[in-house]
Amino acid sequence: MIIPPKNLSKPHTNVTFRAIVIGFLLIPVNTYFIMWNHLKYWSTLPTTISLIYNAVISLMILVSLNFLIQRFAPGLALKHSEFMTVYMMLSISSALAGHDMIQTVMPTMSDGFWFATSENEWRQLFWGHLPPWMVVGNLSILEGFYEGESTFYTQHHFWGWVR
Repeated sequence: MIIPPKNLSKPHTNVTFRAIVIGFLLIPVNTYFIMWNHLKYWSTLPTTISLIYNAVISLMILVSLNFLIQRFAPGLALKHSEFMTVYMMLSISSALAGHDMIQTVMPTMSDGFWFATSENEWRQLFWGHLPPWMVVGNLSILEGFYEGESTFYTQHHFWGWVR
């Protein structure tokens, strides 16, 4: 006779507000780690492998802290579904901030306009084939992106990229 484990008789817990708050608090730290690791050390990029290791490390830290919480305040300990929620939030945010997303997508949206010259004839060859909602073609917006000495956080730049 097979006896199911006792913890399976508990009702399934859904995503909790607390898990979402923890995830949102860890996303900036997680994203900063990815950017810092990439720009300062050019070392292994956590999002170029299938198991995004910075999310796994964050999860390991949370599990370790949870052991202490279980020992001293068992009612506050995180549940499995909460760990899964935080892990998924960190994995998705890592993928969006990682090497193969923002760092390649943003230049792809604008390189065809910024680097167009009369010699390469990009304007005549493909500007008309690019959907306007998918690219940033305003050179005054792109100037700050390519030459620096500017910020993304102006209305002109922000809406030029977001529209």
